[in-house]
Amino acid sequence: TTITVAIPENIAILEQRRNIRLKLHRHHLPSLSVWGLAKAKSESQPQALAQCLLADLPGQSEAMHAFLKNISAGGMRLVLPRPLYEEREPWLEQGSRLLAKLTFPGQEPDQEQAYEFVAKINNAFIPDDIEARPEIGVQFLSARGQGLQGHWRDVRADGCLELLKLLQSYQLQYYWDLKKNLIMREESA
Repeated sequence: TTITVAIPENIAILEQRRNIRLKLHRHHLPSLSVWGLAKAKSESQPQALAQCLLADLPGQSEAMHAFLKNISAGGMRLVLPRPLYEEREPWLEQGSRLLAKLTFPGQEPDQEQAYEFVAKINNAFIPDDIEARPEIGVQFLSARGQGLQGHWRDVRADGCLELLKLLQSYQLQYYWDLKKNLIMREESA
């Protein structure tokens, strides 16, 4: 048997795996606000303070569940409604800067964990099918989280370690929930 494989015209890198990406369960979804930041005309010129609100979504909502495809300590992948993408396209070009605020739920309201990131759009997948939703790959550049006393830290190399710990706790919980469900299935069979 012979299998013939055509060489593709192009190959697009959509995600880089420096950190484990996690698809969050609904009860762990953060509220998310994302602003597009204006580009500076040159590297030496100060950036204007123009910005554009791209998303302001409550946590644990259906809209948020559809919007945040996955997240890691180093970035996130967003799936945008086509009308939002088309309306805000100039703010969503590759290399554009974003300001993102994520607030993860806690057991109690005072246990919420909030993070702010200056981020960059690393890649975008815009399907030709107008029914399909565009995807945007976002890399976190600098982070400011709770307990960081308002200081911004460069997180390009390793991601945000505080967010990594939170995501690892979620991943461990998902593992134990899955294991518990498997054991219950086996016992009922």
